[in-house]
Amino acid sequence: MRDVDLNRFSRFIALALVGGLVLSPAACRRGGDKPVYPVTGKVFYKGKPAEGALVTFVPLGETNPKRPKSGAQVKSDGTFRLSTYASYDGAPPGRYAVTIIYRSPEQIVDDENRGPDLLEGRYADPKTTPLTVEVKEGTNDLEPFDLPTTVDAK
Repeated sequence: MRDVDLNRFSRFIALALVGGLVLSPAACRRGGDKPVYPVTGKVFYKGKPAEGALVTFVPLGETNPKRPKSGAQVKSDGTFRLSTYASYDGAPPGRYAVTIIYRSPEQIVDDENRGPDLLEGRYADPKTTPLTVEVKEGTNDLEPFDLPTTVDAK
């Protein structure tokens, strides 16, 4: 009787391991998540890195308001790496409106810029931002966003 229990236990462990191996790729993406690809870029304002700026990629033509948006915060050297489902995982392929909000670094609270938007909202609305990009399968190294020195040139 003891051998029978040991055989059942061994089969259970074997099935659990095989099941884990079969399901492990699915565990990397939640059900319904679209595949994502790495996206990196740079943001400059008046020729200098826009450290702390918030970059968001809003899918063009997307009708599902619950679809996650891809976003990043600009680092001190002006670079950003997009995240959608996990840190720095990238974005699904497609066309995007790019929004950027760059709050004045003169007012910092909890390591975040809290001053007024230095871009005066010109790039804040996905319906009116002039910035668009296309994310493709594979690695996406975007051209830098060199924001104009004045926002009066609307």
